[in-house]
Amino acid sequence: MAEQAFKENNIYFIAVADGIDPSRPGFDIPFTSCIFKNTKWEMLWVGADSQYCVNREDIRTQAKSYALNFNKTMVQLASKHLHEMCPELRKH
Repeated sequence: MAEQAFKENNIYFIAVADGIDPSRPGFDIPFTSCIFKNTKWEMLWVGADSQYCVNREDIRTQAKSYALNFNKTMVQLASKHLHEMCPELRKH
């Protein structure tokens, strides 16, 4: 799915709302304010304020696994774009 999104020039990442703070699995480069402000994020609501996934660890695990695979692939594909957009990443 990440490959298709990237081909369509639709760069985004997936966060998982599974507690107080959303997790960003598979996002292995430094999470800077530049990245936060200049990239799109989709949210999978599997906890936190979601009334539908209470006590559903299986759904949380599935969402984190999906986000992990998607984000790792998207970071690899979009790495050049991210480094051009956010100069502070050029050190990494």
